[in-house]
Amino acid sequence: MARREKLTLMKQYNSIKTRYPNSLLLFRMGDFYETFGDDAKIASEILGITLTSRNHGEKSRTPLAGIPHHSLDRYLKKLLDAGVRVAICEQLEDPKLARGLVKRDVVEIITPGTITISEALDEGRKNFLLALFPVGEKLALSYIDVLCGDFYTKSIPPSRLSSELMIISPAEILVPGNIDSGVLKVIKGYVKNITYVDDWKFDHQFAANTLKQFYHINSLDGFSQIPDEEIIASGVIIDYLKGLKKVGLEHISFPRGGRTSDYLELGESTVRNLELVRSFTDRKEEGSLLGSISETVTPMGKRLLREWLLHPLSNREKIEERLSAVDEAVQHLDITETLREYLSGIGDLERLSGKIGARKAGPRDIAGLCQSLGLVSKIKKSLEAFYSKKLVEIKEGIEDFSPLVRAIERTIFPDPPARITDGGVIKDGVSSELDELRSIRDDARGWLKNLEMSLRKKTGISKLRVGYNKVFGYYIEVT
Repeated sequence: MARREKLTLMKQYNSIKTRYPNSLLLFRMGDFYETFGDDAKIASEILGITLTSRNHGEKSRTPLAGIPHHSLDRYLKKLLDAGVRVAICEQLEDPKLARGLVKRDVVEIITPGTITISEALDEGRKNFLLALFPVGEKLALSYIDVLCGDFYTKSIPPSRLSSELMIISPAEILVPGNIDSGVLKVIKGYVKNITYVDDWKFDHQFAANTLKQFYHINSLDGFSQIPDEEIIASGVIIDYLKGLKKVGLEHISFPRGGRTSDYLELGESTVRNLELVRSFTDRKEEGSLLGSISETVTPMGKRLLREWLLHPLSNREKIEERLSAVDEAVQHLDITETLREYLSGIGDLERLSGKIGARKAGPRDIAGLCQSLGLVSKIKKSLEAFYSKKLVEIKEGIEDFSPLVRAIERTIFPDPPARITDGGVIKDGVSSELDELRSIRDDARGWLKNLEMSLRKKTGISKLRVGYNKVFGYYIEVT
């Protein structure tokens, strides 16, 4: 690379990096994401990759460290586990077609609480981003699993903060800059990644406008069950997400109010001493109640069981409904085993749907969705043998996905490549334009001959010829 090109490239890099001073910038260059300067030193230390330096047309040499673009998910997990904010800067045009410097810009900022890459997450637990707003004698909490799209709110007294942080276990928390030092001290005991938000954003009018714009609604009438302070916390979360991600938030649900009196409210000491989800000694799942009883065969089931243990039912009627369902399942073990077999073939539909909503799904994700939804239909059919209230509710809550399954089966091959750019994803006959392009690719010589014959017929020039050479490329010759 010539000295002038190096200077131009680093000028582009510096102009982008200046806009994201608090994020580690992964700068796409061909098949690699490169880091420079202090970012390169941080990446090298956390990721265990080689730190080099190059002369980019400047007087001093610039530290440099890079990772292959196809290994982004693996390296991204390590950075996020270390609490690093990552800005993904992509090439916005094909380098082969670019005139001069390739256009680049940040397409997404990823933080520990906003991960939309399922491979970077623990499949057995939700990954929550939480916003906290202290108001009077209450703390308003709003928390969201960005990949699954689940969105909750609740208000608690300050005395319950430690218990809620232990139960929700947020990966990241948003707090106002002027937060009380006592509250902040409690937070620091449970949450590693704390992000400070401008105080003026904790405002009801700002939150209302943010939510109405995000959900494309004219009023917050549908939020009437959610107190104003929880609306404010919800607005802070949505505003934060919009600032990080330019696309891919359409799957996020409307916020739901906190759990009702149907559930028992557990304290911090109860959760810890009973070792419900983590053992007392090493704080791992193994050795806990969850680790001992979990025989789930899907990630969704494991996450749900965790939620049940942390939010046990207190409503007798609902408890008996659940027990009746279990009793009926035990009485029909043959059907239960069939259901278990079907479930074991289902992927993580919650996170897969979020991945699609975040526009990060690849061909194999869509093929996996098709396979899973096909099994969902079989599950619904098997549930027809049960009559307990809970199992009937589950059956009736399952939609008919057969039209979607057929549409996917008609469109893509059953075992597609990982990336759509690899080709071989869309079946023949789906797109006439794609079929024509494939025909050109597979029989370019024949296509050019047909073009030549067509042009001769149109022009009446019998000696017209279509040719090619390395200097001019394809050309039309008339003699």
